[in-house]
Amino acid sequence: MNKTHFVMLFLIASLLGTISTYAYAESETESLVRLATQARDHIKLELSNTESVSNEIKKLYEQGSAEIDALNNAAKEENAEEARTHFLAAMKIFKEIGQQISQVRPVAERALAQDTNTQYGIKPVIDRMEKYVDRLKGIAEKNGVEIDFQTLDELIITAKNNYNSGDLGSAEKTIGILESLTLDVYNVLKDNADQKKTIRAKDFAEKQIQRVDTLIVQAKDLGLSENITKNLEQSRLQLIKASNSSQIVKQTRIIITLKNQFDESKANRIDAIINDLEAKLDKLSTSKRIDTTKLDKAKSMLDELKILISKGNLEDAFKLFNTLNVFINDIENTKIDKNEVNSLRSESLSESKTERIKLKIQQLENELHDLAAKAEKNAAAKRWIKNSLSLLEQAKSQADDSPKDALNKISEVEKTLKKLYRMLQ
Repeated sequence: MNKTHFVMLFLIASLLGTISTYAYAESETESLVRLATQARDHIKLELSNTESVSNEIKKLYEQGSAEIDALNNAAKEENAEEARTHFLAAMKIFKEIGQQISQVRPVAERALAQDTNTQYGIKPVIDRMEKYVDRLKGIAEKNGVEIDFQTLDELIITAKNNYNSGDLGSAEKTIGILESLTLDVYNVLKDNADQKKTIRAKDFAEKQIQRVDTLIVQAKDLGLSENITKNLEQSRLQLIKASNSSQIVKQTRIIITLKNQFDESKANRIDAIINDLEAKLDKLSTSKRIDTTKLDKAKSMLDELKILISKGNLEDAFKLFNTLNVFINDIENTKIDKNEVNSLRSESLSESKTERIKLKIQQLENELHDLAAKAEKNAAAKRWIKNSLSLLEQAKSQADDSPKDALNKISEVEKTLKKLYRMLQ
């Protein structure tokens, strides 16, 4: 058994004996993935240098690789117990492969002593190592990793010269050194790939954070449920804390689920906003005391708002919605303007005038009651609504006998309503 193979078996046996302490000492499952992958790489290299690998060993290698795949999945889910189970299973399989290889190698060595031209000869091993080094060179060049392959090239030449001169013992020693150094180069390339993977994952996380920020702003602008906003903010925080690709992938999956919930709530909320605006404009259209020019402008703004929403331009849509909402409120609040109030004051105290005052009081009461639902969590707005309702009660009692005082209270309530609409928009 050569030195590299002995070290590989010792490594696997040691890991199996100490894994309980090691696994629980670390908070993450990535260490198990790294150790199992390294063990598989050792085995793979040994198999590539072993002639006539049996079907049983090939099957064991496939089983070990399957256990590592399952280990990777458990690591992504951060299921430490399941990851440990698959890790131990993989390491036992690789240990079994190592033991079987150790039984094959002495046979190969005896065959070499008898006939150097058999299938167990050194020459095929040298040829495979040369091809493997060429592959490593291609990988290094493709990824821009600067590695000096001169030593490996010289070792291959030395191994060939040893073989050609019949010095099989020296050839085997040279191959052993060559195996160890190629494994070092492989690990350098693997570390470089892991670093690039981490950089890509972090860049991806930054883009995801920007998307979540946009969703949070939209959720607040639309007035969606606090749960949606809270979950988005928590996922954003977890994404910032994520330190490896598996954690980033896990948080991204959660964000995708949250975005689906957000999209559904957003669609429902936008429909509700449009329906509410349309209802307000329809109601205003039935009034004979509305400035039709302003009303037409409001309808045009609503059409523009629908176009912005259909194009997905929510940022501009939110701005236009706020402008339109204030504009509609102003139209509603100027249905009885100063000219109309003065007109009412100058009229005789006829029955029709009294009825108009009472109708106005009723209309203002309805508006205040509608606003009360929106002002449930606004203490200041609630106080203004309460005071306004009290003024309207006084106006009711004055409508018949003191219409002038009633109109003054109506005017005061209308001013308060304008403030409330701006406060609660």
